[in-house]
Amino acid sequence: LAPGEEIETSFNIVPPPNLAPGSYRAQGLCRIGNLTAKAPVVHLVRNPDWKILGPLAVGIGQKHALDGALPNLTARWPGRDGHDVLWQDVPQDAVGADGWVDLGRLTAKEGTLTCYAYATLPAPNARRALLKVGSGDAVTVWLNGQNVLQRNVYRNPERDEDTAEVMLRGGVNTILLRITRSMGANGFYFRVADPDRNER
Repeated sequence: LAPGEEIETSFNIVPPPNLAPGSYRAQGLCRIGNLTAKAPVVHLVRNPDWKILGPLAVGIGQKHALDGALPNLTARWPGRDGHDVLWQDVPQDAVGADGWVDLGRLTAKEGTLTCYAYATLPAPNARRALLKVGSGDAVTVWLNGQNVLQRNVYRNPERDEDTAEVMLRGGVNTILLRITRSMGANGFYFRVADPDRNER
């Protein structure tokens, strides 16, 4: 390269199919002769395999029978628009490059409504973890049936708006999110981070 000249490059990272949900630090290195340039550290996020239910006619602060329950993924529920709704898988193209899960595309974009998201989080051993969430508007998070985060708010979604420090048990953990929108976008961000890697 000539002095002051820059080259831009890009590449794809394909995670192994059995990679557990979580946040993984990655940093690029470029070596030219004796010189080494480091790229900024980024976090690559492997999302859980979500199942979604909605839209339901429930507003912010209103209770629902699904709150905190281990869901029956084959059950039908009365939907907001007068017809029953079923749990459905979230396709890859409904998850943005930044981790945004677009519930509006899968359920409904407008009006007051509630959606639930359910997934399992495997952990080989019991360990501390950070659950980082962003939502439009209100969000409640249950881990293994216990309420670990609740925000009854009106807001636009941002990544890592809220953090809950939790203890994952060894084996399979269940995670249930309730997203209730009134004005904000219908969707959420979610990732699992490691508190021992300064990811607060």
